Amino acid sequence: MLLPRYNEGCVVLYQTNTVFIESAPLIDGLLRQGIDPGAPILTGPGIQLVRTLHLKVEFMLFYPNPEKAAEERSRFAQALDLLPRAFPDLQPSSSSSTATCTTRTYQHR
Repeated sequence: MLLPRYNEGCVVLYQTNTVFIESAPLIDGLLRQGIDPGAPILTGPGIQLVRTLHLKVEFMLFYPNPEKAAEERSRFAQALDLLPRAFPDLQPSSSSSTATCTTRTYQHR
């Protein structure tokens, strides 16, 4: 029977590799699919098995417009809150359990 081998393959694939995602729309969709019944289903059942994840997404936390800055900070906080729901099997890194944050400074003209 092919199905048990497929399931075993998904477990090995997702639990032993690092998943890299850099697409902001994909990250947003993955985070929302567990809370929004109308959201499209982007992955199969194996994505919840991911233990190591590398996300690259930009949040503009400081704007001259305070309303835009507050909106972006809220989006950032919501993404952090939704991460454990979307990927419940995430494990702390063996080298460290901290996130890396890269910042860029843009000058408003």
